[in-house]
Amino acid sequence: MPDGDKIHTKLRFFYQKVYTQLCETTFDDEDVARDVLTSIRRAIKYDGGGRPFRMLEIAAAQLERVPLEPLARKEVDWTAVTSALEQIARDAKGKKRIVELALSTSKETLHDLRSGQIIEGALATELYKNYLSNLYMSEFEGNIPLAEHYNGVTQQSVDERLASIRPYVIAGLEKFAGQIGKRGTGTSLRLPKRTKARSPINLHETDLLAGF
Repeated sequence: MPDGDKIHTKLRFFYQKVYTQLCETTFDDEDVARDVLTSIRRAIKYDGGGRPFRMLEIAAAQLERVPLEPLARKEVDWTAVTSALEQIARDAKGKKRIVELALSTSKETLHDLRSGQIIEGALATELYKNYLSNLYMSEFEGNIPLAEHYNGVTQQSVDERLASIRPYVIAGLEKFAGQIGKRGTGTSLRLPKRTKARSPINLHETDLLAGF
């Protein structure tokens, strides 16, 4: 399918080809997941590469000031911290949609800290991982549902396929986050190594078996 063709009206052009693969029978879960990651990588580059991650790095420095001790956390002016994150977003360069997603991710992490959640590892890397997960949901999986899908596949089968590829996608996004943490940029991201190949899934057979 040429890149210019639009099969799914709710998806950006980066995700059109992998959407058709999601609905076809000749691609296994890992292949589809890797193409999802490739599409996300292309979208990141198109949207400015490292810009949202530079904003998240600054946000992480702000959030690192939040104390971990329960008693000290009671003294935190959470409204002021939220305002600081919003100011970071106002100062950030980049497309409005991307800046808003990075801000939303920062606020989600602030909520986790306020709730007493302990974040293992570098806070910036955690923000990168959460941002990439939100990007995947907002640009791909969250926009997938349709009344009628490509190739006559049912929504139930598409949902089952999404559930099957999700572990591969999440693992890949975590790899991306680690690379961004080391390099400080969202460009030249490498896909994770393949695991053992799986057999192709026939979605039409899945639909037929659903009635038994």
